[in-house]
Amino acid sequence: MSFTQGLSGLNAAAKGLEVVGNNVANASTVGFKGSQAQFGDVFAAALSGAGSAQIGIGAKLLTVAQQFTQGNISTTNNTLDMAINGPGFFVLDNGHGVGYSRNGQFQLDKNGFIVSSAGHKLQGYQIDPTTGKPTAGAPTALTIPTAVASAGATGASTGVAVKGIVTTMNLDSRALPSTAAFNPVDPTTFYQATPATTYDSKGVAQNTTMYYVKQSINLGGAGATPLAAGTIANSAAVPPITTVTLPAPTAGLTVGQPIVGAGFPTGTVISSLIGPAGANTGFTTSNAYTGATAGGPPALNTAPATVIADVPNTWKVFTTVTDPTTGAALFPLPAPAAGAWTANGILSFLPNGRFASFLPNAAAVAPVPPATGPTPTSTSISFTPSGAATETIPFDFTASTQFGALFGVTSLTQDGFTSGNLSGFNISPDGIILGRYSNGISKPLGQVALATFPNMQGLQPLGDNEWAQSSASGQPAVNAPGSGNNGVLQTSSTEDSNVDLTAELVNMITAQRVYQANAQTIKTQDAVMQTLVNLR
Repeated sequence: MSFTQGLSGLNAAAKGLEVVGNNVANASTVGFKGSQAQFGDVFAAALSGAGSAQIGIGAKLLTVAQQFTQGNISTTNNTLDMAINGPGFFVLDNGHGVGYSRNGQFQLDKNGFIVSSAGHKLQGYQIDPTTGKPTAGAPTALTIPTAVASAGATGASTGVAVKGIVTTMNLDSRALPSTAAFNPVDPTTFYQATPATTYDSKGVAQNTTMYYVKQSINLGGAGATPLAAGTIANSAAVPPITTVTLPAPTAGLTVGQPIVGAGFPTGTVISSLIGPAGANTGFTTSNAYTGATAGGPPALNTAPATVIADVPNTWKVFTTVTDPTTGAALFPLPAPAAGAWTANGILSFLPNGRFASFLPNAAAVAPVPPATGPTPTSTSISFTPSGAATETIPFDFTASTQFGALFGVTSLTQDGFTSGNLSGFNISPDGIILGRYSNGISKPLGQVALATFPNMQGLQPLGDNEWAQSSASGQPAVNAPGSGNNGVLQTSSTEDSNVDLTAELVNMITAQRVYQANAQTIKTQDAVMQTLVNLR
């Protein structure tokens, strides 16, 4: 019987050496998981029982258990190299089924598929073009498209993206309205302007400029009696002015003087004083109406013919769109004559300087096609560039302010873009592959999928750093990295083998000694049998 024990011990020690040898051989294999030989003793059993003096008949190999502990993570220079930090397996299509791997060394094949070193296709989720989010359902093979990315018109972005032109700025609350009607070629008729480059559906650039004019109202002629005043045109957000009483004598009025009257918002001031026609008059640098006096400073000498007041916290926004090459007008079209321009919206602020609303210009008259211009129902502008689709550009001023500080633009963005080529990509910890294009646009191209199993020890090794699902492993749970039980990805990195080479060399010595010891039991039993045979 001792021969059987020694022989089983030799077999067990040999299997242990094989496992150690395989671990050592794969000490530098990316994503390799070391194995451990696990043994059990063997007893002869009988239905009647064996009693308490039973001696075992040796050892046997129960299983070779792989150890799915985390390996060290090393950096590389390949953007497609990925390491899983935490649980999970890459899902691969190996041509005859699905394999699972911890080896994140990937590259692109000739068709743009992301493949492993064995040519197996990495699986993941495609991107919904409408929402820009990964699609639900079973993962499919991931690709990096190299085709030219199509252009996008300003205002035509899809999903949850902010559409049109988004401006964050401060308009100086101390600014006064211009005395002349708006004219985009005369900078004295507007406060400030913000230019932006926008794009049509073919990706052709356009020059789009927003002009800001402090809203004002003409109060009519001056006098010591109450004056009938009109309503504040084009803005339902401001209460209408009904009457105003100017102080007497009216010759004492000055620019910046507060006006008090029924319906006037708090803070209304005189912004301009215009003298009677034909009078020998002039204006000081403060824009107050004055008359000349011999040998002395300018003095107020007569009542103004017209008083213009500013409307607090409200601004007219005018917009022009032109061809950057020819300078031809695209919106409004035809370009209005000087003094005939209409704002496409009224921008209002709260008394604390924060954004209140951006409302359509109620005084606008919808143009008759093919002419384009502001409409009384929308703050967006719509026009059709030559050879392109109709373009509608909305405006967003919700982050803008009106404080008593100088004008400044802190952010001006728009969602249009021209066509572009893929210039690079990177992969985020949640597996999103984000492509970068030569037109400055970045967009998701796909998302890597990871799988976890109830019993990783039950996976069936396939070679090529892959495992297959088995009945012992259970069904895989496939999710995005960082969700479910999955770990996250580290890009330009790979996971080293988790083999502890020092420990394996010690295990090798131990297995060798065990093999020698079992061989010695056989040798000793042989000597005992030889003694028995030689008995006389």
